[in-house]
This record gives sequence, C-alpha cells and structure tokens, in this order.
Amino acid sequence: MRIIAGERKGATLHAPRGMNTRPTSGKVRESLFNQLAHGGLEVGFEGLRVLDLFAGSGALGLEALSRGAASVVMVDGDGAALAAMERNTAALRYQDRVRIVRGRLPQALNRLSGSCFDLIFCDPPYGTFDAVALVTELTEARLVAPRATLVWEDGVDHAPALAGLATAVHHRAHGDTVMTVWRLSDDAPH
Repeated sequence: MRIIAGERKGATLHAPRGMNTRPTSGKVRESLFNQLAHGGLEVGFEGLRVLDLFAGSGALGLEALSRGAASVVMVDGDGAALAAMERNTAALRYQDRVRIVRGRLPQALNRLSGSCFDLIFCDPPYGTFDAVALVTELTEARLVAPRATLVWEDGVDHAPALAGLATAVHHRAHGDTVMTVWRLSDDAPH
C-alpha cells in the first residue's frame, strides 16, 4: 500500500498483521479521493479535521493528511491495527497531526469529547455495524461539524440507509465493496 497523492505521495504504508482488518485497496482509495476532490463533491482537504473509525492501517486518514488535512484522529480496537497506525504515522512524520485512540465503538467516542470533525471515514467489518446508531451518536455527542462528510465502506449486501440523518451524494461499488459518501443533515445537532 502507498499514499496516492499529496506531500507524501508514493510513501509506503504497512498493513496490520493478521486477519482482523481488511485494508482498503489503493484502487478504491484513489477512486474515493478523486471523487471527493474532483467529482462534484467539492471536498477540499486543506485544513480539514478528520476522524477515521475502524482505521486499520490508518491509510484513509493518512491519505487525507497528505492532501492537506489539518489533523486526524484514528480509532481502532485491534492491537495489530494500532501498531500499524503508529508505524505509518511515524514513517510519514505526522505524529504532531495524528491522535490514535484505542477502543471499540461506540464506547471510544466518549474519549473524543471536545473534538469536531469535517470528514469521517467509517470502515467497519462488513454488515456488523449499525450506521444509523453511529451517526446518531456522533451528532448527539457534537462530534461533527455542520454539513460534515461521512464516507462509509461496507459490503454490497450491507450498504446503510441514513434517511433523515444524511443525504447520499455518491455511491459506488468496487467488486464486493461499496463506498457511500453522505453529507450530514443541517438540522442534526452540532
């Protein structure tokens, strides 16, 4: 795995050992970031505060940093994933812009109070996590900025519906993976 674009373009990323994580492929990451930046979604990365849930290697959050995001908080409960995140963060020299939180969701959200995020990546084990419950908890905890963007990665049979909480602005299948980009509702608590 490598960083695709930005100031650390081409830098190697290490994946967690074991079978507990499923890194987002470079092809899928490239497609997603191109769509975010140039596909009509108009997500400018400069200065964004990013939350990477079920972060695994941290590839999504680190890619956002390479493209200009101000900071990223990466959350995961797997020891191998945490070790990979730490290794990748150090190798890219992003220690001053990354916070790594060990914990399982939704309990780990309690450790983020006082933070507010513009872009949220969520890549749970396919079909195992309730998107509505998570988005509700994020908004009720006031962890999302107005009109925040949520990127949800899931299996083709498990793509979530967030009616009333967010508007889907992009949806694309990549083999057995579906990436859905949501714009959170203006009337959600912030």
